[in-house]
Formats: sequence, structure tokens, C-alpha cells
Amino acid sequence: MDLEERVAVDINSYGDYTNFVENARFEGQSLLSYNQDGHSYSQNAWSYERLEGIPKNGEVTMWSIGAQQAGGWTWVLTTHHTASRRELGLG
Repeated sequence: MDLEERVAVDINSYGDYTNFVENARFEGQSLLSYNQDGHSYSQNAWSYERLEGIPKNGEVTMWSIGAQQAGGWTWVLTTHHTASRRELGLG
């Protein structure tokens, strides 16, 4: 089951000048869990954004920006400076 290290939007390092309009919210969404065939996993928290480091065990992240896989995972901490994110007014 695809539960581990879930991210809604994943912008890797040097993904400069990306534009997003969002109307997604975590309100009313359920965290998932799985326990079958000797494997178990539980999502346990929502995170709006992660600009440094892999999500913590069980964390579901909306925005992950700056990941770079080059001999291991590192983060380019300035990637989010060029990403344009706008939230739609709901209601």
C-alpha cells in the first residue's frame, strides 16, 4: 500500500520558477494506516511544508521543496524562493 513518505507536491532542487495555484486543505481528510502481511504503517500527522529534510515517519506533507538525490538525499535550501504559490480563496 502506498502510504509511506507521501507528499502532495514535490519540487526537486533547481526546479526554479514553478507556479502553483492551490485550493487544497487538510480539513476533513483522513490519515491512513495499513497492517497486513507482516507490514504495518500509520500516517500520524499533516505538515503544510517541508523545505529541508525527508518527512518524519508518518508525516504527510503538502509542499516538499528542494530535495536533491546525489549520493544521498540533500536539500537546496533556496529552491522555494522561486516557487510561486497562491491559495485560492474558498468561500
